[in-house]
Amino acid sequence: MSAIQQPKVGFEFESGFVKDLSFENPFGPLPDKQQYKAITSNITPKIDIQRLSTDRYGVQLTVTLEGFLQDKCIFITEVSYHSDVRVINIPEPVRPQILNVDVPQAMLQKVNEVVAGTAHCGGLPQMQITEIDFRQHYNNK
Repeated sequence: MSAIQQPKVGFEFESGFVKDLSFENPFGPLPDKQQYKAITSNITPKIDIQRLSTDRYGVQLTVTLEGFLQDKCIFITEVSYHSDVRVINIPEPVRPQILNVDVPQAMLQKVNEVVAGTAHCGGLPQMQITEIDFRQHYNNK
């Protein structure tokens, strides 16, 4: 007796690239490295989805990250990362949730690589976006 093979369900990335990148550091590196611990940030995600074919989508994740030190904005960076994604056996009613929650969560690793490298080149410590609640963002839409 052989096991019944279940069809594959999920999504896969076909391609991905940085579509737009902006970084502003108006004050240069902070003279006191201890100040880095006092930086607070504001993170704003935006997700745009375009249907390319029956099972392919273009998903663009734009993340704006602002850093503050004592109410003074010390940097702003915005990264738009685009991925072409193929969905596999995902029913139409479930696709918006997958494309707005699971796909951007998986794209966040690439966005983090860009943010870390850009911040470092801009004289700041390598930063990492630890968490964005894409489910809450999707539910608020």
